[in-house]
Amino acid sequence: MLALDETALTTRWAWEQLTLDPRLAGILYNEVRLDGDGDEFRRTLVPVTRAELALAGGQLGREVLDMLDEGLWPYPSPLPESCTVCAFRVPCRAMREGRDPEPILRARYVTRADTPWREGRLGGQTWSMSRGARPNRFGR
Repeated sequence: MLALDETALTTRWAWEQLTLDPRLAGILYNEVRLDGDGDEFRRTLVPVTRAELALAGGQLGREVLDMLDEGLWPYPSPLPESCTVCAFRVPCRAMREGRDPEPILRARYVTRADTPWREGRLGGQTWSMSRGARPNRFGR
C-alpha cells in the first residue's frame, strides 16, 4: 500500500525539482505501531524509479491543466473535513441532492470581475523556501 502513495511520490518529484538533486532513491516511511506485536517502530523504504517520477510529474502537470480549464465542472464532494469552512457548502449540497444550484448561486453569491491570469512559478513562494518557517524579522 505504501508504494501506491501518490502524495509521497509527487512530493518526491517536487523535491527533486526544487533542489535539483536527483540522488534520492526512494521514500522512507517511519511507522509507529500500537498493536503490541513487538515491532513498535518500523522503517520502510519504498524505492522509486526514474520512470515513476517522470509519470508523477506528468500527472501533476495534467491535473494543473485540468484545474486551469475554464470549462471545468467541479464534482460535489461534501466532506466533513472541508464542508465546515467552505463558502460553497449550500450549492454543493444542492448539487449532491440532484437540485439545480443556479438559483442559490444567483441569490447568495456575487460574480467577480474577470481578472487576468498571471503566469507564475509552480510551487513558488514569497518566503519559506524549504525551511518551513517564517523569515526572521531582523532589527525589530
